[in-house]
Amino acid sequence: MREYGGVPHEPGSTFPAGEEPPPTVRRRFGAAHQETGGADDLFAEISRSPLDDRPLHRRSAGRWVAAGAALGLAAGGTAAALLLLGGNEASSPAATAAVLAESPPGLVLHTATYDPAVGAVLLFGGEMGEAARLDARSGARGEVTAETWLYRGAEAGWARLVTSEIRPAPRAGHAAALATDAGLLVVFGGSSSSPVNCQRDLVCSDDLLADTWTLDSASGTWEERHPATAPPARMGHVMAYDAGAQRVILFGGTGGGGTWSASVILHDTWAYDPSADTWEQRAPAISPPGRVFAAMAYDPEGGRVLLWGGASWEDDAAVWAYDYRTDTWTSLGEQGAPLPRWNAGAAYDPGLEGLVVAGGIALREEVIAEGVTATQLGPLDQAWLFRPANATWAPLPAPSSSGVTLQARFAAAYDPGAGMVVVYGGVGSAINTLLFDGADTLWIDATPAAAPQETTIP
Repeated sequence: MREYGGVPHEPGSTFPAGEEPPPTVRRRFGAAHQETGGADDLFAEISRSPLDDRPLHRRSAGRWVAAGAALGLAAGGTAAALLLLGGNEASSPAATAAVLAESPPGLVLHTATYDPAVGAVLLFGGEMGEAARLDARSGARGEVTAETWLYRGAEAGWARLVTSEIRPAPRAGHAAALATDAGLLVVFGGSSSSPVNCQRDLVCSDDLLADTWTLDSASGTWEERHPATAPPARMGHVMAYDAGAQRVILFGGTGGGGTWSASVILHDTWAYDPSADTWEQRAPAISPPGRVFAAMAYDPEGGRVLLWGGASWEDDAAVWAYDYRTDTWTSLGEQGAPLPRWNAGAAYDPGLEGLVVAGGIALREEVIAEGVTATQLGPLDQAWLFRPANATWAPLPAPSSSGVTLQARFAAAYDPGAGMVVVYGGVGSAINTLLFDGADTLWIDATPAAAPQETTIP
Protein backbone atom coordinates (compact mmCIF):
# COMPACT_ATOMS: atom_id res chain seq x y z
CA MET A 1 0.00 0.00 0.00
CA ARG A 2 1.28 3.46 -0.86
CA GLU A 3 -0.03 7.01 -0.74
CA TYR A 4 -0.26 9.36 -3.68
CA GLY A 5 -1.36 12.88 -2.86
CA GLY A 6 -2.48 11.64 0.56
CA VAL A 7 -4.79 9.01 -0.91
CA PRO A 8 -4.04 5.33 -0.12
CA HIS A 9 -3.64 3.24 -3.23
CA GLU A 10 -2.83 -0.39 -3.85
CA PRO A 11 -1.19 -0.71 -7.30
CA GLY A 12 -2.95 -3.19 -9.54
CA SER A 13 -5.76 -3.74 -7.03
CA THR A 14 -8.44 -3.52 -9.71
CA PHE A 15 -6.84 -6.14 -11.94
CA PRO A 16 -7.90 -9.78 -11.74
CA ALA A 17 -6.60 -11.64 -8.72
CA GLY A 18 -2.89 -12.35 -8.87
CA GLU A 19 -2.35 -10.19 -11.96
CA GLU A 20 -0.30 -7.04 -11.59
CA PRO A 21 0.08 -4.60 -14.48
CA PRO A 22 3.34 -5.32 -16.31
CA PRO A 23 6.29 -3.04 -15.53
CA THR A 24 6.89 -0.10 -17.80
CA VAL A 25 9.96 2.00 -18.24
CA ARG A 26 8.81 5.59 -18.17
CA ARG A 27 9.65 9.10 -17.11
CA ARG A 28 7.34 10.88 -14.72
CA PHE A 29 5.46 13.91 -15.97
CA GLY A 30 7.70 16.92 -15.74
CA ALA A 31 10.82 14.95 -16.63
CA ALA A 32 12.79 15.83 -19.73
CA HIS A 33 11.79 14.06 -22.92
CA GLN A 34 15.33 13.09 -23.84
CA GLU A 35 14.32 11.03 -26.82
CA THR A 36 13.22 14.11 -28.74
CA GLY A 37 16.72 15.55 -29.00
CA GLY A 38 16.67 19.11 -30.28
CA ALA A 39 12.94 19.38 -29.77
CA ASP A 40 13.60 20.10 -26.06
CA ASP A 41 15.13 23.46 -26.93
CA LEU A 42 12.32 24.11 -29.37
CA PHE A 43 9.61 23.44 -26.81
CA ALA A 44 11.36 25.64 -24.24
CA GLU A 45 10.79 28.49 -26.66
CA ILE A 46 7.11 27.65 -27.09
CA SER A 47 6.56 28.79 -23.53
CA ARG A 48 7.48 32.38 -24.41
CA SER A 49 6.52 34.62 -27.27
CA PRO A 50 8.53 37.62 -28.43
CA LEU A 51 5.48 38.43 -30.59
CA ASP A 52 3.20 38.87 -27.58
CA ASP A 53 3.29 41.86 -25.26
CA ARG A 54 1.10 40.43 -22.53
CA PRO A 55 2.51 39.74 -19.05
CA LEU A 56 3.75 36.35 -17.93
CA HIS A 57 1.15 34.22 -16.13
CA ARG A 58 2.63 32.68 -13.03
CA ARG A 59 1.00 29.57 -11.62
CA SER A 60 -0.18 29.76 -8.04
CA ALA A 61 2.11 26.81 -7.31
CA GLY A 62 5.01 29.12 -8.00
CA ARG A 63 6.41 27.33 -11.04
CA TRP A 64 7.90 29.54 -13.72
CA VAL A 65 8.38 28.92 -17.38
CA ALA A 66 11.74 30.21 -18.55
CA ALA A 67 11.42 33.21 -20.81
CA GLY A 68 14.62 32.60 -22.75
CA ALA A 69 16.12 34.90 -25.32
CA ALA A 70 14.26 36.23 -28.33
CA LEU A 71 13.96 33.67 -31.11
CA GLY A 72 16.44 34.04 -33.94
CA LEU A 73 15.65 33.29 -37.57
CA ALA A 74 18.45 31.33 -39.18
CA ALA A 75 18.60 28.79 -41.97
CA GLY A 76 15.91 26.19 -41.29
CA GLY A 77 14.46 28.47 -38.60
CA THR A 78 10.86 28.34 -39.75
CA ALA A 79 9.97 26.42 -36.61
CA ALA A 80 11.35 29.18 -34.43
CA ALA A 81 9.27 31.70 -36.33
CA LEU A 82 6.02 29.83 -35.85
CA LEU A 83 6.14 27.80 -32.64
CA LEU A 84 5.09 30.71 -30.48
CA LEU A 85 2.48 31.46 -27.87
CA GLY A 86 0.19 34.39 -28.25
CA GLY A 87 -2.04 36.01 -30.83
CA ASN A 88 -1.87 35.54 -34.57
CA GLU A 89 -0.94 39.14 -35.16
CA ALA A 90 2.78 39.84 -35.43
CA SER A 91 4.46 42.74 -33.62
CA SER A 92 8.04 43.63 -32.83
CA PRO A 93 10.23 40.58 -32.06
CA ALA A 94 12.11 42.77 -29.58
CA ALA A 95 9.26 42.53 -27.05
CA THR A 96 10.43 41.24 -23.67
CA ALA A 97 7.22 39.88 -22.15
CA ALA A 98 6.04 36.26 -22.24
CA VAL A 99 2.86 34.31 -21.61
CA LEU A 100 2.14 30.94 -20.04
CA ALA A 101 -1.34 29.69 -20.88
CA GLU A 102 -3.17 28.07 -17.96
CA SER A 103 -4.90 25.61 -20.31
CA PRO A 104 -6.87 25.56 -23.56
CA PRO A 105 -10.48 26.77 -23.51
CA GLY A 106 -13.02 24.23 -22.35
CA LEU A 107 -13.43 21.79 -25.23
CA VAL A 108 -15.61 18.89 -26.37
CA LEU A 109 -15.45 16.87 -29.61
CA HIS A 110 -11.78 17.73 -30.17
CA THR A 111 -8.85 15.40 -30.92
CA ALA A 112 -5.59 14.52 -29.16
CA THR A 113 -2.48 12.86 -30.58
CA TYR A 114 1.15 12.53 -29.47
CA ASP A 115 3.77 14.08 -31.76
CA PRO A 116 7.37 12.96 -31.18
CA ALA A 117 8.67 15.83 -33.33
CA VAL A 118 7.97 18.26 -30.48
CA GLY A 119 7.58 15.71 -27.68
CA ALA A 120 4.08 16.88 -26.92
CA VAL A 121 0.42 15.89 -27.02
CA LEU A 122 -1.38 17.96 -29.65
CA LEU A 123 -5.00 19.08 -29.25
CA PHE A 124 -6.84 20.32 -32.30
CA GLY A 125 -10.25 21.85 -32.87
CA GLY A 126 -13.41 21.12 -30.95
CA GLU A 127 -16.38 22.99 -29.59
CA MET A 128 -15.80 25.57 -26.88
CA GLY A 129 -18.02 26.31 -23.92
CA GLU A 130 -21.04 24.58 -22.44
CA ALA A 131 -23.36 24.37 -25.46
CA ALA A 132 -22.78 20.63 -25.79
CA ARG A 133 -23.88 19.61 -22.30
CA LEU A 134 -25.66 16.29 -22.13
CA ASP A 135 -28.88 18.06 -21.15
CA ALA A 136 -28.63 20.77 -23.82
CA ARG A 137 -31.56 19.74 -26.00
CA SER A 138 -32.61 23.23 -27.06
CA GLY A 139 -30.33 23.30 -30.10
CA ALA A 140 -28.16 26.08 -28.67
CA ARG A 141 -24.85 26.22 -30.46
CA GLY A 142 -21.41 27.09 -29.19
CA GLU A 143 -18.32 28.18 -31.06
CA VAL A 144 -15.97 25.78 -32.83
CA THR A 145 -12.24 26.39 -33.00
CA ALA A 146 -9.23 25.60 -35.17
CA GLU A 147 -6.61 26.19 -32.49
CA THR A 148 -3.79 23.75 -31.84
CA TRP A 149 -2.44 23.28 -28.31
CA LEU A 150 0.57 21.40 -26.97
CA TYR A 151 0.93 19.62 -23.63
CA ARG A 152 4.22 18.29 -22.33
CA GLY A 153 3.72 17.31 -18.73
CA ALA A 154 2.54 19.00 -15.57
CA GLU A 155 5.68 21.09 -15.19
CA ALA A 156 5.72 22.51 -18.71
CA GLY A 157 1.93 22.78 -18.94
CA TRP A 158 0.04 23.96 -22.01
CA ALA A 159 1.12 26.18 -24.88
CA ARG A 160 -0.82 27.37 -27.90
CA LEU A 161 0.79 26.63 -31.24
CA VAL A 162 0.69 29.63 -33.55
CA THR A 163 0.57 28.22 -37.05
CA SER A 164 0.70 29.41 -40.64
CA GLU A 165 -2.02 31.75 -41.89
CA ILE A 166 -3.35 28.98 -44.11
CA ARG A 167 -5.08 26.57 -41.76
CA PRO A 168 -8.21 24.40 -41.54
CA ALA A 169 -11.59 25.92 -40.89
CA PRO A 170 -12.79 25.62 -37.28
CA ARG A 171 -14.45 22.27 -36.66
CA ALA A 172 -15.68 19.71 -34.14
CA GLY A 173 -16.37 16.00 -34.35
CA HIS A 174 -13.46 15.52 -36.78
CA ALA A 175 -10.78 12.81 -36.60
CA ALA A 176 -6.98 13.08 -36.43
CA ALA A 177 -4.00 10.75 -36.47
CA LEU A 178 -0.25 11.33 -36.30
CA ALA A 179 1.51 9.78 -39.30
CA THR A 180 4.87 9.29 -37.61
CA ASP A 181 6.77 8.18 -40.71
CA ALA A 182 5.79 11.35 -42.57
CA GLY A 183 5.99 13.48 -39.42
CA LEU A 184 2.53 14.91 -40.05
CA LEU A 185 -0.74 15.27 -38.17
CA VAL A 186 -3.55 14.22 -40.52
CA VAL A 187 -7.02 15.74 -39.96
CA PHE A 188 -10.14 14.78 -41.87
CA GLY A 189 -13.73 16.00 -41.86
CA GLY A 190 -15.88 17.09 -38.95
CA SER A 191 -18.54 19.78 -38.64
CA SER A 192 -17.81 23.42 -39.41
CA SER A 193 -20.53 24.54 -37.00
CA SER A 194 -21.27 23.49 -33.46
CA PRO A 195 -23.11 20.15 -33.62
CA VAL A 196 -26.46 19.89 -31.84
CA ASN A 197 -27.90 16.99 -29.92
CA CYS A 198 -30.05 14.53 -31.84
CA GLN A 199 -31.94 11.49 -30.66
CA ARG A 200 -30.16 9.34 -28.05
CA ASP A 201 -28.07 12.42 -27.20
CA LEU A 202 -25.70 11.92 -30.08
CA VAL A 203 -24.68 15.02 -31.94
CA CYS A 204 -25.27 15.72 -35.59
CA SER A 205 -24.84 18.49 -38.11
CA ASP A 206 -25.52 19.24 -41.75
CA ASP A 207 -22.39 21.40 -42.00
CA LEU A 208 -20.10 18.46 -42.65
CA LEU A 209 -16.62 18.60 -44.14
CA ALA A 210 -14.70 16.28 -46.45
CA ASP A 211 -11.34 18.05 -46.48
CA THR A 212 -7.93 16.56 -45.68
CA TRP A 213 -5.28 18.63 -43.89
CA THR A 214 -1.80 17.93 -42.59
CA LEU A 215 0.17 19.80 -39.92
CA ASP A 216 3.94 19.81 -39.63
CA SER A 217 4.12 20.76 -35.94
CA ALA A 218 7.88 21.34 -36.05
CA SER A 219 7.33 24.26 -38.44
CA GLY A 220 3.75 25.12 -37.54
CA THR A 221 2.71 24.70 -41.18
CA TRP A 222 -0.74 23.54 -42.21
CA GLU A 223 -1.34 22.27 -45.74
CA GLU A 224 -4.63 21.37 -47.36
CA ARG A 225 -4.28 18.20 -49.38
CA HIS A 226 -6.15 17.55 -52.62
CA PRO A 227 -6.36 13.79 -53.20
CA ALA A 228 -8.16 12.68 -56.33
CA THR A 229 -10.55 10.56 -54.24
CA ALA A 230 -11.58 11.08 -50.61
CA PRO A 231 -14.16 9.76 -48.15
CA PRO A 232 -17.56 11.49 -48.23
CA ALA A 233 -18.17 14.29 -45.73
CA ARG A 234 -18.77 13.06 -42.19
CA MET A 235 -18.31 13.59 -38.48
CA GLY A 236 -18.03 11.22 -35.54
CA HIS A 237 -15.65 8.94 -37.44
CA VAL A 238 -12.39 7.56 -36.04
CA MET A 239 -8.84 7.34 -37.38
CA ALA A 240 -5.58 5.71 -36.30
CA TYR A 241 -2.16 5.41 -37.90
CA ASP A 242 -1.01 1.93 -38.88
CA ALA A 243 2.75 2.32 -38.52
CA GLY A 244 3.48 -1.01 -40.21
CA ALA A 245 1.46 -0.16 -43.31
CA GLN A 246 2.26 3.57 -43.09
CA ARG A 247 -1.40 4.39 -43.63
CA VAL A 248 -4.02 6.32 -41.69
CA ILE A 249 -7.07 4.07 -41.26
CA LEU A 250 -10.54 5.68 -41.11
CA PHE A 251 -13.80 4.01 -40.16
CA GLY A 252 -17.45 4.96 -39.77
CA GLY A 253 -19.07 8.16 -38.60
CA THR A 254 -22.25 9.84 -39.76
CA GLY A 255 -22.89 11.45 -43.11
CA GLY A 256 -25.50 13.85 -41.81
CA GLY A 257 -29.09 13.88 -42.91
CA GLY A 258 -30.54 15.39 -39.75
CA THR A 259 -31.74 13.19 -36.92
CA TRP A 260 -30.17 9.94 -35.77
CA SER A 261 -31.16 7.14 -38.14
CA ALA A 262 -29.68 3.94 -39.49
CA SER A 263 -29.35 5.41 -42.98
CA VAL A 264 -26.73 7.94 -41.91
CA ILE A 265 -24.48 5.61 -39.89
CA LEU A 266 -21.43 4.72 -41.96
CA HIS A 267 -19.43 1.49 -41.93
CA ASP A 268 -16.87 2.11 -44.67
CA THR A 269 -13.10 1.68 -44.26
CA TRP A 270 -10.58 4.04 -45.88
CA ALA A 271 -6.77 4.24 -45.89
CA TYR A 272 -4.76 7.43 -46.44
CA ASP A 273 -1.15 7.55 -47.59
CA PRO A 274 0.18 10.99 -46.52
CA SER A 275 3.33 10.65 -48.62
CA ALA A 276 1.41 10.02 -51.85
CA ASP A 277 -1.65 12.10 -50.81
CA THR A 278 -4.05 9.31 -51.74
CA TRP A 279 -7.22 8.01 -50.09
CA GLU A 280 -8.19 4.44 -50.92
CA GLN A 281 -11.55 2.91 -50.05
CA ARG A 282 -10.96 -0.60 -48.82
CA ALA A 283 -13.25 -3.55 -49.53
CA PRO A 284 -13.05 -6.04 -46.66
CA ALA A 285 -15.35 -9.06 -46.97
CA ILE A 286 -16.69 -8.46 -43.46
CA SER A 287 -16.94 -5.11 -41.68
CA PRO A 288 -17.94 -4.06 -38.16
CA PRO A 289 -21.45 -2.65 -37.79
CA GLY A 290 -21.62 1.05 -38.62
CA ARG A 291 -21.06 3.35 -35.66
CA VAL A 292 -20.51 6.92 -34.54
CA PHE A 293 -18.00 8.21 -31.96
CA ALA A 294 -16.19 4.93 -31.41
CA ALA A 295 -12.67 4.39 -30.02
CA MET A 296 -9.78 3.44 -32.31
CA ALA A 297 -6.05 2.90 -31.68
CA TYR A 298 -3.10 1.08 -33.19
CA ASP A 299 -1.84 -2.11 -31.56
CA PRO A 300 1.93 -2.10 -32.20
CA GLU A 301 2.40 -5.67 -30.97
CA GLY A 302 -0.23 -7.13 -33.28
CA GLY A 303 0.42 -4.68 -36.12
CA ARG A 304 -3.29 -3.89 -36.49
CA VAL A 305 -5.84 -1.22 -35.71
CA LEU A 306 -8.34 -1.81 -32.87
CA LEU A 307 -11.94 -0.55 -32.91
CA TRP A 308 -14.41 -0.62 -30.03
CA GLY A 309 -17.64 0.98 -28.94
CA GLY A 310 -19.49 3.77 -30.66
CA ALA A 311 -23.20 4.33 -31.08
CA SER A 312 -24.62 1.61 -33.27
CA TRP A 313 -28.05 0.14 -33.87
CA GLU A 314 -26.57 -3.23 -32.92
CA ASP A 315 -24.96 -2.11 -29.63
CA ASP A 316 -21.90 -4.12 -30.61
CA ALA A 317 -19.63 -4.87 -27.62
CA ALA A 318 -16.97 -6.78 -29.58
CA VAL A 319 -13.48 -5.44 -30.24
CA TRP A 320 -12.61 -5.48 -33.93
CA ALA A 321 -9.10 -5.60 -35.40
CA TYR A 322 -8.21 -4.39 -38.89
CA ASP A 323 -5.22 -5.69 -40.86
CA TYR A 324 -4.40 -3.39 -43.77
CA ARG A 325 -2.16 -5.91 -45.54
CA THR A 326 -4.91 -8.50 -45.86
CA ASP A 327 -7.77 -5.96 -45.86
CA THR A 328 -9.61 -7.92 -43.19
CA TRP A 329 -11.66 -7.01 -40.13
CA THR A 330 -11.64 -9.68 -37.41
CA SER A 331 -13.89 -9.76 -34.37
CA LEU A 332 -11.93 -10.44 -31.19
CA GLY A 333 -15.16 -11.18 -29.34
CA GLU A 334 -16.91 -9.53 -26.43
CA GLN A 335 -16.16 -11.88 -23.55
CA GLY A 336 -15.88 -9.83 -20.36
CA ALA A 337 -16.49 -6.60 -22.28
CA PRO A 338 -18.06 -3.62 -20.51
CA LEU A 339 -21.38 -2.11 -21.54
CA PRO A 340 -21.24 -0.68 -25.09
CA ARG A 341 -20.80 3.11 -25.07
CA TRP A 342 -19.95 6.03 -27.29
CA ASN A 343 -17.96 9.26 -26.90
CA ALA A 344 -15.48 7.47 -24.63
CA GLY A 345 -11.80 8.37 -24.62
CA ALA A 346 -9.17 5.78 -25.50
CA ALA A 347 -5.42 5.42 -25.95
CA TYR A 348 -3.09 2.46 -26.32
CA ASP A 349 -0.71 2.15 -23.33
CA PRO A 350 2.36 0.09 -24.37
CA GLY A 351 3.36 -0.38 -20.73
CA LEU A 352 0.06 -2.12 -20.03
CA GLU A 353 0.10 -3.68 -23.50
CA GLY A 354 -3.47 -2.68 -24.03
CA LEU A 355 -6.14 -0.12 -24.82
CA VAL A 356 -7.22 2.15 -21.96
CA VAL A 357 -10.88 3.21 -22.35
CA ALA A 358 -12.51 5.77 -20.04
CA GLY A 359 -15.84 7.51 -19.68
CA GLY A 360 -18.46 7.48 -22.41
CA ILE A 361 -22.22 7.60 -22.75
CA ALA A 362 -24.44 4.52 -22.59
CA LEU A 363 -27.99 3.27 -22.34
CA ARG A 364 -28.22 1.16 -19.23
CA GLU A 365 -30.89 -0.52 -17.15
CA GLU A 366 -31.36 1.11 -13.76
CA VAL A 367 -33.68 0.34 -10.86
CA ILE A 368 -35.94 3.38 -10.39
CA ALA A 369 -38.30 1.80 -7.84
CA GLU A 370 -38.72 -1.52 -6.13
CA GLY A 371 -39.26 -4.08 -8.86
CA VAL A 372 -39.19 -1.41 -11.58
CA THR A 373 -36.33 -0.84 -14.03
CA ALA A 374 -35.95 1.65 -16.83
CA THR A 375 -33.47 2.34 -19.58
CA GLN A 376 -31.50 5.42 -18.66
CA LEU A 377 -29.08 7.43 -20.78
CA GLY A 378 -26.02 8.98 -19.19
CA PRO A 379 -22.26 9.17 -18.75
CA LEU A 380 -20.22 6.38 -17.17
CA ASP A 381 -17.64 6.95 -14.47
CA GLN A 382 -15.58 3.96 -15.53
CA ALA A 383 -12.25 2.96 -17.03
CA TRP A 384 -11.24 -0.35 -18.57
CA LEU A 385 -8.19 -2.03 -20.07
CA PHE A 386 -8.40 -4.28 -23.13
CA ARG A 387 -5.40 -6.49 -23.85
CA PRO A 388 -5.48 -7.63 -27.49
CA ALA A 389 -2.87 -10.37 -27.01
CA ASN A 390 -5.41 -12.52 -25.16
CA ALA A 391 -8.60 -10.51 -25.87
CA THR A 392 -9.33 -9.86 -22.19
CA TRP A 393 -10.89 -6.92 -20.34
CA ALA A 394 -9.98 -5.73 -16.84
CA PRO A 395 -11.49 -2.85 -14.82
CA LEU A 396 -9.36 0.16 -13.92
CA PRO A 397 -9.93 2.82 -11.24
CA ALA A 398 -12.75 5.24 -12.04
CA PRO A 399 -11.59 8.62 -13.40
CA SER A 400 -13.47 10.33 -10.53
CA SER A 401 -10.84 8.89 -8.17
CA SER A 402 -8.74 11.86 -9.34
CA GLY A 403 -11.35 14.24 -7.92
CA VAL A 404 -12.52 15.23 -11.41
CA THR A 405 -15.78 14.00 -12.93
CA LEU A 406 -14.72 12.81 -16.36
CA GLN A 407 -17.73 12.00 -18.53
CA ALA A 408 -17.61 12.00 -22.34
CA ARG A 409 -16.57 13.82 -25.52
CA PHE A 410 -13.04 14.42 -24.26
CA ALA A 411 -9.78 13.53 -26.03
CA ALA A 412 -6.97 11.23 -24.92
CA ALA A 413 -3.46 10.36 -26.11
CA TYR A 414 -0.53 8.40 -24.69
CA ASP A 415 2.63 10.36 -23.83
CA PRO A 416 5.57 7.90 -24.03
CA GLY A 417 7.96 10.30 -22.31
CA ALA A 418 5.84 10.50 -19.18
CA GLY A 419 4.49 6.96 -19.55
CA MET A 420 0.95 8.28 -19.07
CA VAL A 421 -2.31 8.77 -20.89
CA VAL A 422 -3.14 12.48 -21.15
CA VAL A 423 -6.83 13.46 -21.13
CA TYR A 424 -8.30 16.90 -21.72
CA GLY A 425 -11.78 18.42 -21.77
CA GLY A 426 -15.14 16.76 -22.21
CA VAL A 427 -18.64 17.15 -20.85
CA GLY A 428 -18.43 17.97 -17.14
CA SER A 429 -14.65 18.41 -17.27
CA ALA A 430 -14.18 20.82 -20.16
CA ILE A 431 -11.14 22.63 -18.70
CA ASN A 432 -9.55 19.74 -16.82
CA THR A 433 -6.29 17.95 -17.57
CA LEU A 434 -6.10 14.39 -16.24
CA LEU A 435 -3.26 11.88 -16.39
CA PHE A 436 -3.55 8.12 -16.11
CA ASP A 437 -0.47 6.40 -14.71
CA GLY A 438 -0.77 2.83 -15.95
CA ALA A 439 2.12 1.52 -13.85
CA ASP A 440 0.35 2.50 -10.62
CA THR A 441 -3.19 2.34 -12.11
CA LEU A 442 -3.75 5.85 -10.84
CA TRP A 443 -5.67 8.87 -12.15
CA ILE A 444 -4.06 12.27 -11.46
CA ASP A 445 -5.65 15.71 -11.69
CA ALA A 446 -3.02 17.84 -13.44
CA THR A 447 -5.25 20.83 -14.16
CA PRO A 448 -3.22 24.08 -14.00
CA ALA A 449 -4.24 26.74 -11.52
CA ALA A 450 -7.43 28.48 -12.60
CA ALA A 451 -6.45 31.93 -11.30
CA PRO A 452 -2.72 32.46 -11.93
CA GLN A 453 -0.88 35.50 -10.67
CA GLU A 454 0.49 37.85 -13.29
CA THR A 455 3.84 39.52 -13.46
CA THR A 456 5.98 41.15 -16.10
CA ILE A 457 9.46 40.07 -17.07
CA PRO A 458 11.90 42.97 -16.53
